[in-house]
Amino acid sequence: MDKAGRDPVGGRERLDSLVQQLEELEAVEAVHPGCLVLDPTEAQSLALARDAAAAATASGELGWAPPEIGGVLRPAGARLGGAAAAVRFSLPPHYPESPARLALECSARREAHDALSADLRRLAAEWAGGPCLLLAVDWLLEAAAQSGNGIGAGNGEPEARHDSAISGDGSGPADGAPQRRLRAAVWFHHIKSTTKRKHIVAWARELGIAGASKPGMPGVIVCEGAEPAVREYLARLRSLKWQAMQVRAEELLNPAEPEAAAAGASGGFGPGPLIELPETCMSELGQLCRTAGSEDLFKAVLKL
Repeated sequence: MDKAGRDPVGGRERLDSLVQQLEELEAVEAVHPGCLVLDPTEAQSLALARDAAAAATASGELGWAPPEIGGVLRPAGARLGGAAAAVRFSLPPHYPESPARLALECSARREAHDALSADLRRLAAEWAGGPCLLLAVDWLLEAAAQSGNGIGAGNGEPEARHDSAISGDGSGPADGAPQRRLRAAVWFHHIKSTTKRKHIVAWARELGIAGASKPGMPGVIVCEGAEPAVREYLARLRSLKWQAMQVRAEELLNPAEPEAAAAGASGGFGPGPLIELPETCMSELGQLCRTAGSEDLFKAVLKL
């Protein structure tokens, strides 16, 4: 151990797992504000994990191993047995490759509690190898809605995911369809450079692109505009040097679709311009996407 009593650890895989865990928790809080409940010890563990990930940005490896991240997922409206229900979770060091430990907390009758717990254990095994916290929240909300004791928030099915990648050649739309609108979600290992941050906003203004940029680690841009403009914007972003950049989701709206008409008027992310959020505002980005009807893009950009 070091002088602070922390265990030294190396390896890129451990860092990647930790970053994925932090991204997933930010996404949970963004999609279900107030859902993540931590006691003081759990809050301290999460803070240490964030510190470890931030310190490893330059070296690419963890200098010390933070404690496991754990807590409670208690979405609003999830009630079983006449009281608030929750899912307690604990994330092993190599989660999501290693399965999360999930347990139901509720006041339902013993037989109902046992049946739901068995269902959660079964699903946890099915979810092994991928992020599962949002799935667990969806499952709990569905269970509460079916019991008649809670206010359902969706049907418990995972949101549609878009994981298609743009080819990277910056090509424009096909002839005859210049008015199609494109929404895209871009993930970056980090966005720190002041120069790059200025380009992100200035190029979006120049091209008439709306949306938001969340700098920091990770960096996320969710944008919307005329398809040729968004293609050009993505090509310009790629021209900059990044440690890692991925277009993780896109949604193409045809002019005949009501969604496209709304996005071109006052819907979607509005007429613009693209804004930059503070580094700690992943939740605010999630709220913007939810308001714009693009929550699926937000989930996809964090691979949830």
